[in-house]
Amino acid sequence: MNFSTAAFLVLTAAIKAVNALSAAEWRSQSIYQVFTDRFARTDGSTTAACDTTSQIYCGGSWQGITNKLDYIQGMGFTAIWISPIVTNLVGNTADGEAYHGYWAQDISSLNSNFGTTSDLTALSTAVHARGMYLMVDMVTNHMGYDGCGTCVDYSIFTPFNSQSDYHPFCLIDYSNTTSIEYCWEGDNNVSLPDLRTEDSDIQDTWNSWVTSLVSTYSIDGIRLDSAQQVGNAFLPSFQSAAGVYIVGEVDNGDPTYVCPYQNYVSGLLNYPAFYWITQAFESTSGSISNLVNGINAMKSDCADTTLLGSFLENHDNPRFPSLTSDISLTKNAIAFTILADGIPITSVNQIRNQAIYKDSSYVLYKTYPIYSDSSTIVMRKGDTGYQIISVFSNLGASGSSYTLTLSSSETGFTASQSLVEVTGCTSYTTDSNGNLNVAMAGGLPLIFYPLAQLTGRSSGSTTSKILTSATVSSCTTPTSVAVTFDELATTTYGETIKLSGSIAALGKWDTTSAITLSASQYTSSNPLWFVTLGLAPGTVLQYKYINVANSGAVTWEADPNHTYTVPASCATTAATVSNSWQSE
Repeated sequence: MNFSTAAFLVLTAAIKAVNALSAAEWRSQSIYQVFTDRFARTDGSTTAACDTTSQIYCGGSWQGITNKLDYIQGMGFTAIWISPIVTNLVGNTADGEAYHGYWAQDISSLNSNFGTTSDLTALSTAVHARGMYLMVDMVTNHMGYDGCGTCVDYSIFTPFNSQSDYHPFCLIDYSNTTSIEYCWEGDNNVSLPDLRTEDSDIQDTWNSWVTSLVSTYSIDGIRLDSAQQVGNAFLPSFQSAAGVYIVGEVDNGDPTYVCPYQNYVSGLLNYPAFYWITQAFESTSGSISNLVNGINAMKSDCADTTLLGSFLENHDNPRFPSLTSDISLTKNAIAFTILADGIPITSVNQIRNQAIYKDSSYVLYKTYPIYSDSSTIVMRKGDTGYQIISVFSNLGASGSSYTLTLSSSETGFTASQSLVEVTGCTSYTTDSNGNLNVAMAGGLPLIFYPLAQLTGRSSGSTTSKILTSATVSSCTTPTSVAVTFDELATTTYGETIKLSGSIAALGKWDTTSAITLSASQYTSSNPLWFVTLGLAPGTVLQYKYINVANSGAVTWEADPNHTYTVPASCATTAATVSNSWQSE
């Protein structure tokens, strides 16, 4: 192995302090996976030609992600997970191009298809300016070569450029643990030379590399590819060198196999639950009992289920709707994933955000089944007074209507307690004994939360948040929604931040009619400007912030325009959308 001094210095120079999240703090986050090449182009085009079936680059970039952070925040996510960032195999192979990022050839440089060092730095800065966090996918198990396993030219790799850095070629037998750690992933079209991660010099190089990378780009978390393949001996020192939360990939459905890896890294993708959830809800004959038994078993098998990554889909597995066309089954699977123990890597999750805001210990409470039958599982998460009770069914959209009664001893709800079923914004009240009579219909998931906790503005992130009114019995759409616009913009004395946009309420782009924001909560560490406006539900608007100097000179923030749709759901009376000043 010959790691050039110049290349190494590129990654180790100018070490910066990183205020990364602890593993415990990651419990409160929700992660949006971004497959960098497939998410957003720098030019914003959604019509540029790209044949995805040919497995080639389509032009997604770090700048494209930066431009779409409003969209990601608007769904309630507090962190993004991006594809591996280093230079990959160049060219079109029998298995396509390395658009995914998992065929590294030079770990000392960045994948130019995704952008430049400045682009990645700008993405990190933009993410953190919003109070969000950055997770980067990393591959330490192997490199990538266009050719068979016995014809690899090892000299092309940086820094691991000697055959002695790798295990002898053999394709993995996944029924054999030794083979998993010492043989090669991939195939003989694109071989994936398997590094000797048990060797101290290999470990030392990776450890120095990850320490520098985390510091240079202010990385808050790592998704570690092929965690079971690198071997247990590699993981503890890599975790220590990274100094941030690591969620490792161990693709196996047996919790007794997966959970021990949590002794070596802080978190794991919850593959056992992924398989049980999929099996339970992919058809109306799915096994609820396996899901119940599995969830109960994992709490004892794993060191801490609240640090696992809860997911329903990713780049390695089919999209759930490809397994069923039944929308009710899909909704149940998504909702179960969001509200399970751990850190959701999934879809919209506003009710989880509100539960965490109201009770920070919510993330520590381990979910457990309080009721189940052949087609139903009911879960509880949260202490009494703050608990979410979730009812899931695999009857599907053609499921019949009936009443399911849950006792006070099961739910923890009290007599005559006011609740809201949040998916339909429907008012419920328990009976005089605290029992909850649940109206089941169409196989849809139902999620119950105390009405008293659905008030107040959640904080701690700059996510766009929708709050539910305390008067929901009629569940009618309000005539006006109080939308708070939060803008982080550093200013000097005499400067004012204003809001200009496409609708009359924002001056129709006339800067003389722009709305002045308040700086009453502005500090040097949190340069917040804000204003609250009453807007009609369903209004679609574009807007930008402007900086107006004492002289009246106007400076517009950089493109693109922000786009926002005012919520138009029943009982939604307030919302917050947060931005940071866009610089050139």
